Amino acid sequence: MAVWSGFGFNYGHDVSTVAYDLTGTVNHDFGNLLAAGCTKLRLAYRPYNSNFMSHTYNLATYAKARGFRVTAGVTVGTTGANLTQWNAYIAALPSIATQYQTIGIDEFAIGNEAELHIDGTTITATQARSDLKDAATACKAVFSGVVSYQADSGNIAAWASAGRGTIDRLGFNIYGSDSSFRTNVSSVVTNFGANGYISEWSTQDGYIGSNWNEASWSDNLVSRSAFLEGSGIASAYFFCYNAGAYNVAKDTWGLKASTGDRIALDRLLRRRSRVTI
Repeated sequence: MAVWSGFGFNYGHDVSTVAYDLTGTVNHDFGNLLAAGCTKLRLAYRPYNSNFMSHTYNLATYAKARGFRVTAGVTVGTTGANLTQWNAYIAALPSIATQYQTIGIDEFAIGNEAELHIDGTTITATQARSDLKDAATACKAVFSGVVSYQADSGNIAAWASAGRGTIDRLGFNIYGSDSSFRTNVSSVVTNFGANGYISEWSTQDGYIGSNWNEASWSDNLVSRSAFLEGSGIASAYFFCYNAGAYNVAKDTWGLKASTGDRIALDRLLRRRSRVTI
């Protein structure tokens, strides 16, 4: 079965303050993703004022060199950001967009779940959405690719009401139960059509934890992957860790409990029935 062209992976969330091992771990991971048929990446976003932005710039440069379609961006960072912090973030976006224009990424994200990271008093979600639409206009003056923003699933209706403005694409991070997952994906398709996509998704259990069951985890992911392909959504990016975080064994992409990443990736990407891996 062919790999769905809309399938993408989130990548880089395992690393925070150290440089990515481009010639080692990253080269290995990218090789396995490409071999499995995945050519779309959404790289981990850092706070706009991070001291480690160069690490992400280097990762984006390498991903483009390997032939991936690359989405990269930044966040406001602080939980409970006040108006002063928010304004500094909005003001910094065009400069960061300019850097990504130089690198040549395909999509620049002006934020991720900002509604959940503001204080809600000095800066409200309604004002934040308005500011983000203005920021998109400013970024499009210096960035020639797609300008996007990603929100949590609880803000699908709010963005449908507010409208995209000049934001090219709106992504939504969708987890939850099977029923809410399907309802929310369908809502994105209905409200945004080709301009909406799923920027993060996984199983209803989220990350591997104390209730880890490899068979049910894998089955649920394949079921959701198949639903996404048939839903009419433009693209969807699987979220996982791949270097030991949250009990995910290295090289497994959260798809099985021991090593053997290429087979596990192939199962998810091609919606195969469960096999012994």
